[in-house]
Amino acid sequence: MSSDEPSPDAPDGAVPADLADRLYGLPLDEFVAARDAAAREARAAGDRALGRRLGGLPKPTVGAWAVNRAVRTVPHAVAAVLAIGDALRDATAQRDRERLVALDRERRRVLDALLDGVADGVRPGGRPLTDAALRTVRDTFVAAVADPGAAGAVRAGRLSRGLEHVGFGLVDESGEPVELEAGPPVPDARTRVPRVPAPDGSGHDAVEEADASEEAVAEAEESLDRAEEALDAARATHDERQATLDTATDALEQADAAVAALEAELARLRPARAARAADADRARAASEDSARDVARREEDVAAAQEAAAAARRLRRAARRRPDGPSGPDRA
Repeated sequence: MSSDEPSPDAPDGAVPADLADRLYGLPLDEFVAARDAAAREARAAGDRALGRRLGGLPKPTVGAWAVNRAVRTVPHAVAAVLAIGDALRDATAQRDRERLVALDRERRRVLDALLDGVADGVRPGGRPLTDAALRTVRDTFVAAVADPGAAGAVRAGRLSRGLEHVGFGLVDESGEPVELEAGPPVPDARTRVPRVPAPDGSGHDAVEEADASEEAVAEAEESLDRAEEALDAARATHDERQATLDTATDALEQADAAVAALEAELARLRPARAARAADADRARAASEDSARDVARREEDVAAAQEAAAAARRLRRAARRRPDGPSGPDRA
């Protein structure tokens, strides 16, 4: 959880927990509009500091949103996973090896059950989660089992980035180190000058100076409002481009999956194709042998036909001779 996310206790300088809960519990495609509307309402009500903090709430990634959604839709399954983490830490402290082995088996069981439920029931925009988003969900819950700070962040249900537990601590899904502890409250930079008479009796001058300061502050606040409006517009543009990138990433993953499936099918068919090619080669060779045999037979037939024709010519010639055979025995 980054330092600009609300902490679970919503201390001074943070977004109230109930408001943050409402925003991070919305469908993913409604978050930006609701966040910006809440920021405008806060500024219109005179709480510009809250408006800035609301406008700075980061839109969750698909994986982080799925974790937040699971906390709200399957709380018992989430609680079972987080309870395993508490039990594992206790067993580690007690050096109870047998219990650790049993708990590790149970961890895999309850985590797989939770992930199955998330894969079946959590659908951003009505679409199933991508493999990348499911990996983020798994990594986040694994981190929550391993680290009590991550477990607290998951329980709060207000993640904007997934978590991953690595050798030196926690990082978010982009690989950046994660600060889970809320920092000190951010003071309001707009300090008003009180109208207090000066000790030398020049109260009028002090009032004039205070009025001038009030005017400067008012001008600064107007400039701040314009800057915040420009920042809101920039954030909206960023979120739109992020949504486009997410859509393109989903499409790329689906295309990669289709290519992998086709390559697997091609690999499966290659042996059969080779066998069919070998059969064709053998059939072609047999056909050529048959063709040569037929040619030889045709040559034999032609030779026999020529021999028969020669025999018939000899017979006719013999019939024409005077001393040739005559009478009924004549052929």
